[in-house]
Amino acid sequence: MTFSTPPNGAARPMRFIVATVGTAGDMYPFLSLALALRDKGHRVEFVTNTALAHLAEQVGLFTYGTGTVDEYQAMLDDPDLWHPRKSLQVLKRGVDAVCRDAAAMPSYAPGNEPCVVIAHPLAFGVIAAFKQAWPHTRVVVAHLAPTSLRSSDDPMQFGPIPIPAWFPLSWRHWLWRRFDKPVDEAMLPQLNALRQRWGLPAVVHFFEHIYQDADHTLCLFPPWFCPPLTGWPKSLTMGDFQRYDPNPVANLAPGLSDFLAAGPAPVVFTPGSGHRHGTVYFQRALRVVERLGCRAIFLTAHAEHVPSQLPSSVLWQAYVPLRVILPRVAALVHHGGIGTTAEALAAGTPQLVLPLAFDQFDNARRVKALGVGDAIQAPLFWPDAGVSARTLAKTLKVILGSTELRIRCREMAAMHLARVTDNGSILQTLEAIYLAA
Repeated sequence: MTFSTPPNGAARPMRFIVATVGTAGDMYPFLSLALALRDKGHRVEFVTNTALAHLAEQVGLFTYGTGTVDEYQAMLDDPDLWHPRKSLQVLKRGVDAVCRDAAAMPSYAPGNEPCVVIAHPLAFGVIAAFKQAWPHTRVVVAHLAPTSLRSSDDPMQFGPIPIPAWFPLSWRHWLWRRFDKPVDEAMLPQLNALRQRWGLPAVVHFFEHIYQDADHTLCLFPPWFCPPLTGWPKSLTMGDFQRYDPNPVANLAPGLSDFLAAGPAPVVFTPGSGHRHGTVYFQRALRVVERLGCRAIFLTAHAEHVPSQLPSSVLWQAYVPLRVILPRVAALVHHGGIGTTAEALAAGTPQLVLPLAFDQFDNARRVKALGVGDAIQAPLFWPDAGVSARTLAKTLKVILGSTELRIRCREMAAMHLARVTDNGSILQTLEAIYLAA
C-alpha cells in the first residue's frame, strides 16, 4: 500500500493502528477516525471482526480480522444480545474470540517502531497486553458514548435504572462495585490468560485497567452532549461524533422519492442495523401508524421482520443513508445507538428512543435532557415485553404535535453541524502522542 507524505512535513507518515470490536455501529465511528488520519497522510491499519473487515478494506485500509464470521453471526442471532441483563454474556464471547486470536498480533505489531493504537474499550485490554513487546507504542482508548466512562455524578443512569438524585455518593460507589463483579467475571479470565502468556500480572478490575493503563482517553462525542464528569481520566480529549455511512452519496430510490413526495413527512421506525429480532417491533409500529393516521418508513435489512401486508401509507426500505432521509421526515423512532442518535441530532429530527441495552439507556436520557425528543423503556422486570403499541402511539403523538420540540431540534442541529467535521483537536492530540512515543 502506498502512503503519501504527511502535510506536517514529517519524513515519513506516522503509524496508527485502529482496533475495534462489536457490531457495525461500533465500527463505523472508528472507521471515520481512521480515514481522517489517513487523509492527513498517515499510515493507518485497521483491526475489526472478520465479518466486517470488508467494510474497511473497500475504503482502502489494510485490515486484520479477529474471530470468525460464524461467531459474529451467532452473536447477532442471539436475542440476549439486546437484553439489558443478559447481553454481557454475549459480549463475553466476542472478547474471548479477540483474546484467542491475539496470538496473531505479533505478525502486524509495530515492534520497535513508534506507533499509536486507538482501541475500543473492549479491545483495549488485548492491545495493552502487548505493550511490553511494543516498547514505543502508546495505547489510546476511545469511548463512543458517555456511559462507557464511569462517574457517580448526578444524574446517574445505571443501565436501565435511573439513580435518584438523593442517592448518597457512598451508595453510588457501592453500585459501581456491584457492577464490577459480573463484568470482571465475564471479561477477565481469557484476558488474564493472554497476559500470563506474556509474563504480565493479572488484571483485577476491567474498568480500572482501562483507566489506569491507557496512555490517553478520547471521547468521540461533544461536551454539549456530555461534559467531562467527576472520576473520568485526567488525560482526556473531548471530540465530536464520528458520523460515518458506508454509502453516503447514495441517491434515494425512485420508489422512496415518490413516496416522500406523495404526502406528509413520514415517521421512520428502525430497531438498528444489528437487530435481528424485529418482528414484534414492526407489528407494533404498524398498529401505531394505524392509530395515529400517519405515514411511515420501516427501515430494516430483514424483510421477514416486516408485516407482509403494508398499507399504502407505509413503505419498507432495506437501507437508506440516515443523513439523506432524516431531514425529510417528521420523527425517528429508534433504539438509541450513539450513531443513530448523532445522525438525528445533526439532521434536526425529533427522536423517540426505545432503548434495549448497553449505552442506549443513557443516550435516551440525554436526548430527553437536550429537549430533542422523548424515550420509553420496556418494563424493568419484563424487558422482553417491549413497549406496547398504545404507549408508543401516545408518546409519538405528543412529539409529532410539538412545535417547540421541532424548533429545539433545529437549534441543536445548527450547533452540531458547526463542528461536525472538526476533528482537529483529536488528530493533533494523536500526532502529539505519536511524537512522544
